[in-house]
Amino acid sequence: MAVVTLAEVKTLKQITVSTYDTLITTLIPIVQNEINDICHNYFLSSSVEYEADTIAFLDTDPDTITDSAELFVDSNFADGMEIYVSGSINNDGYYTVDTAAAGTLTLASANTLIAEAAGETITINRVIWPQALKLVSANMIWQQVSRGQNPGFKSERLGDYSYTLDTGSGSGGFAGYSAESIAGLRPYIKVVYK
Repeated sequence: MAVVTLAEVKTLKQITVSTYDTLITTLIPIVQNEINDICHNYFLSSSVEYEADTIAFLDTDPDTITDSAELFVDSNFADGMEIYVSGSINNDGYYTVDTAAAGTLTLASANTLIAEAAGETITINRVIWPQALKLVSANMIWQQVSRGQNPGFKSERLGDYSYTLDTGSGSGGFAGYSAESIAGLRPYIKVVYK
């Protein structure tokens, strides 16, 4: 499961029509990646973490992650859990576990993998999204939807009528998002030392 679902965005933004469903669904992983980048945080739990060079990725139907050491269940992976993979050649990212067994994590059908043999040291963590991020991410998604409706100008004047768009830039915002959205991310920003 992502940071927020289509149904949650629609509930939080009080959207009752299906007009924007495809766009919102497309924007969810984009905004999720932007949250990761802005916060320098992947929301990984160290309580469920496994690192090994015995992990392989299979492009099957459904796709699976296998461990020849058979330690997934011993490492507390469970059905329905969202995970983050790192250290692979082609498969770093977020996935949802449909079923967990000792040597196999079968992924939800929407997840896709590229076949990759064991050998690299792979780390798999459980992901825990804070509940407060649902509203922040819904707001960020809606800002993207609204920006798509923006005809490309900040203001216009026609006689006595004028119209100004608040794009968030220049008012404490960042990366095109409003200051309010960025403020909602502040508790989750991790400092990165280079």
